[in-house]
Amino acid sequence: MKRKLSVFMATVATLMISHPGNAQTTVASSTQAGLMPSSNSAGIASVGVPAYTISQINTLDANFFPDSIGVNCSIDGVVFTDDFNGSTGYSFYVYDNTGAINIYDNVDEPNGYQVSRGDSIRVFGDVAFYNGLTEINVDSIQVLGTASIRAPRVVTALDETTESDLVQLNGFYLVSASQWPSSGSNANVSITNGTDTYTLRVNRDTDLDENPAPMGTFNVIGVGGQYDSSSPYDNGYQIHPRDITDIVVLPTIINGVPLYQVSQINSIDASGAADSLNVTCAIDGVVYTDDFDGNNGYSFFMYDNSGAINVYNNVDEPNGYQVSRGDSIRVFGFIAQYNGLLEIDVDSIQVLGTGISLNAPMNVPVANESTEGNLIRLNGYSMITPSQWPSAGSSANVDITNGVDTVIMRIDSDTDIDGSTAPTGPFDVIGASGQFDSSSPYDEGYQIIPRDSTDIIPAVVAVPCSAPFFSEYIEGSSNNKGFEVYNPTAGNLDLGPYKVYMSSNGGTALAEFNLMGTLASGDVYTIVNDASDPTMLAIADTALSYPSVAHFNGDDALFLVDTVMGDTIDIIGVIGVDPGSNWPVGSGSTANNTLVRMATVSNGQTNWAIGATEWDVHPSNTFSFFGNHSSNCVVPAVPTVEFAMPTQSAIESIGTTYLTLNVAPTNTTADTVYLQFALGAGLGFSDGTISPAPDPVTGLLDLVVPAGSDSVSITFNVIDDLITEGNETLYVDIIGVSAGLVAGVQTSTAFIIEDNDIPTYTIGQVRGVDADFIPDSLGVTCKLVGTVFTDDFDGNNGYSFYMYDATGAINVFNYDDVASGYQVQRGDSIRAIGSIEFYNGLIEIQVDSIALIASGVTLRQPRQVYGLDEGTESDYIRLNGYYLVDPSTWPVFAGSSVNMEITNGQDTLVMRIDSDTDIDGTQPLMGYFDVIGAGGQFDSSIPHDEGYQIFPRDTNDIIPVTLPELYISEVMPSSSLSAPVDGDWFEVRNMGSSSVNLNGFSWDDDSREAGKHTITSSVQIPANGTALFVEVADADVAAWETEWKQNGQGLLILNEGDEFDNGFSGFSSNGDEVNLYDDAGRLISAAAYTAADVTTGFSLEFDMMGALVGASVDGVNGAYTSINGDVGSPGDQSAIGLDEILSESLTLYPNPSNGVFTIASGNTQEKSIQIMDLNGALIYSKLSTAKELQVDLTNLAAGIYLVKVKTEGQEVIRKMVLR
Repeated sequence: MKRKLSVFMATVATLMISHPGNAQTTVASSTQAGLMPSSNSAGIASVGVPAYTISQINTLDANFFPDSIGVNCSIDGVVFTDDFNGSTGYSFYVYDNTGAINIYDNVDEPNGYQVSRGDSIRVFGDVAFYNGLTEINVDSIQVLGTASIRAPRVVTALDETTESDLVQLNGFYLVSASQWPSSGSNANVSITNGTDTYTLRVNRDTDLDENPAPMGTFNVIGVGGQYDSSSPYDNGYQIHPRDITDIVVLPTIINGVPLYQVSQINSIDASGAADSLNVTCAIDGVVYTDDFDGNNGYSFFMYDNSGAINVYNNVDEPNGYQVSRGDSIRVFGFIAQYNGLLEIDVDSIQVLGTGISLNAPMNVPVANESTEGNLIRLNGYSMITPSQWPSAGSSANVDITNGVDTVIMRIDSDTDIDGSTAPTGPFDVIGASGQFDSSSPYDEGYQIIPRDSTDIIPAVVAVPCSAPFFSEYIEGSSNNKGFEVYNPTAGNLDLGPYKVYMSSNGGTALAEFNLMGTLASGDVYTIVNDASDPTMLAIADTALSYPSVAHFNGDDALFLVDTVMGDTIDIIGVIGVDPGSNWPVGSGSTANNTLVRMATVSNGQTNWAIGATEWDVHPSNTFSFFGNHSSNCVVPAVPTVEFAMPTQSAIESIGTTYLTLNVAPTNTTADTVYLQFALGAGLGFSDGTISPAPDPVTGLLDLVVPAGSDSVSITFNVIDDLITEGNETLYVDIIGVSAGLVAGVQTSTAFIIEDNDIPTYTIGQVRGVDADFIPDSLGVTCKLVGTVFTDDFDGNNGYSFYMYDATGAINVFNYDDVASGYQVQRGDSIRAIGSIEFYNGLIEIQVDSIALIASGVTLRQPRQVYGLDEGTESDYIRLNGYYLVDPSTWPVFAGSSVNMEITNGQDTLVMRIDSDTDIDGTQPLMGYFDVIGAGGQFDSSIPHDEGYQIFPRDTNDIIPVTLPELYISEVMPSSSLSAPVDGDWFEVRNMGSSSVNLNGFSWDDDSREAGKHTITSSVQIPANGTALFVEVADADVAAWETEWKQNGQGLLILNEGDEFDNGFSGFSSNGDEVNLYDDAGRLISAAAYTAADVTTGFSLEFDMMGALVGASVDGVNGAYTSINGDVGSPGDQSAIGLDEILSESLTLYPNPSNGVFTIASGNTQEKSIQIMDLNGALIYSKLSTAKELQVDLTNLAAGIYLVKVKTEGQEVIRKMVLR
């Protein structure tokens, strides 16, 4: 049904519709009295349908509803997108010189128009509307010609003016990479430039979902969309990129050169020459080969998430880097090309990490331009001319073939392959994909370069009837898709090791399905699309929903893999190749046919040139062969007996239960299974009875299997002994069978009696520790009930996650998943049964079982803490106001776990980035952030009181923040005055460009307790102003001002008991600290001094970094002597020394900045200007006498930097924020 809003037809404009042989019909409405056809209407072939420009039909009313709804017309336009409705129907966009619009229908138009960018077309249809988007609902389409597509319009916002237009947004990044969809899925992805957030729509009919999420800042081109389901339709604006090339990742500047991904510099022109030739840049990657230039110089290959490249130079780089596979490196150099091979010519190399696990090679049928530089695998090749094989010390090109394609295998003398024995039969080969083509166009000479002898893998000759293979393939009409996997062996087959993959349209994105269960000899396992014909569904062992390996077309390859051996054992089609619509097979093809494997086939085939000849072809929608297969493989009819399950559990109070052995096929004679029973720890005869009973001494039992049985059972009567104890296990093994049976795969089982008397404790009851921080409850078996608040940090088999109750929190651990197969979800309320254990300081419950009590429980807010210790271990916590000590150690490659040091400028803590989160593989956060996570610990030595950590769960747990530009500029620790004005005081200065409300801020001395003295009212400290915190009573504030000659000067004074609570922590003359915190407990500024720094009656001056400048000197930096002899400068309105130095004013603008900003000092004195990062590293230095100096830092990463201006020994420091 077409997507129309016919209810609004009453508002349609005046239409003049001519019908051949009929009188003209007029439908009138006052809302569109002025709608007139465009000037080209005379040339329209369809009589009576008016032609309009797009701007004539896309006007809106006050609710953003189209005025022209339902109008039947034609428009001319240029297609500038692909079809976002990849199946039947249309959703694409066109523009003319007045506007742009979506072209939509649920079905293809009668002429079967195929959407192509650049087509100039005429569209006939009705003006329609869907969730805010104005559309033409198509009746028919005429192709008029072709045209060039105009450049996108650069915009800064998405709104009604961008709807349906080709636009470009610059300088955006992903809010959360976890929103990026997997292959075959659509998604709305939030993007932001730090100020505005919009929706980027990823459509699965593009190639975006098949590519990784873009990292860092990017520009994005696409069509402006809208999805707003409620009136007025003025929200929900989106941008729809058309393909991955519409997202252009902007480089990070490292040491003055851009940091690119390989995909940004590996494009080529029509002749195969590199577009980025001679571009100077840096590239991060993982080394996956050895050095093929074994002496001085380099020739090795590396990859990143977007592609791969050769790294080359005639000489070693200055640091003498030694090539090692698995190194994560940063290469500086320029892009070069040698005989077709793209390279980066090295200047220098930095090692970022080591021991990175390498990606599996790409399975490809042949080496070509698309594989160049990548780690690839060619399967089923043989040598053409054995005499080409090189002797030791020689390099050689060796021609190899798979019977269809011929490829050059380059044997390099810097490997161990030269001089070895040449392969004599079929083999698979892994290596770097290279090229050597000395003439333009550079489109030949592609090679594979194996790294060592282990990369050449002799093909294992398949033993007939020894491994499963595809026996039937159905590619019918609509959703009638399915296939069989056949067991040709003489016994039952465990399907656990086998997995089916689908390679869609020749792409690298794969769907996959793990086979499961046991398949009897001669039987088939059937998998179908869940929307298949009912006949197929009735036969199917598994029906899969979209997306899956059962959602294929004739141009999608299926392959069967033995995951234990790592071998591909059968293929339908060619992996990595898009054949168009199908592969030929016999008299038919892989499209619109049912293929049945010939009975003579006894094993799978990985060479499709051979495999395509092994099928009988039947018409589309033939289902009569499905569910069974005839094969010449010998399948004995001897029944197999085995246990139904590897383990079986029962609660101690169950009473009677059964242990079952399955028999398949049904036996025809009475047979016997010989069993051995063995008691596990703690299990005795008092725990129950077995019927039939085994021998009480030997544990042997001859179990009779009556003729005609498909199963046989043993009865267990379990006695509940009311004793609190651990689980008890009975082990049972098949040790033999009579002549009429064959033992199956599952010949052992464990029957577990779960004690129902295990005590339930709160988490707080099991978290007590001794003097060495070892748990008091070590080894205690118990039940704990809690709420899960993390994901599973052990992403594979096993557990490591955290839960809390009202009394505490704990890690839940095991090396293996529990029998119930519990899948960790935040917000689950669970009951965990196990024993209390201990690992490197971390208290854990090592679980035996987990029961799900409830799901979707709302998590409590994390507890804010100000450090990490035993009290934070395993708890759900939050640290505020930290930054990375060394961002260069961030795990920019996915798959890496790392300990990151973070600091608030005072305390340095460890943030653990776990590779089972989405954090690794992202870019490091510059500047301050808050972090939420689980408190952890890793301390291998007694006492276990160190090594505390915080584990963020995902990227959303690391929250960027901006701190106010306040600092403690002066402290009076020991006044010489007399009461009541002899109290300590300190001064806080605002170096920012706007006022700061101190309400909720707090301070403390060296106790470092945020919230100790909290400001309880609204107090504004103006830009470039100061506030004084004074140890005097309300009644004595005026006397204090008089003492310091400040009556009527407008000092902002906060005194104890008035503006802040809990009195005044007096400062010690033996050394102390002053710490200032914001309203979220973040440390903003700290000032510390020792006893040696203190002189009674003299204040101490500090710079913005918290460094002690020295004691106040009368007449210097604004300091003066009070009436009764104290020296200081309380409340001066400029930074230290700026009265004389910088004419009362030092300004940085704009701040924050995009990298270019001005330093305005207001005087022409010679000034030393230095710019540093937060770690104190000097980035910029200059001497200047200018009143205004412009600085360009666009080559630096976003973050916080310090600008220091100094003259005649006096200085001021400002913060500059780069975006």
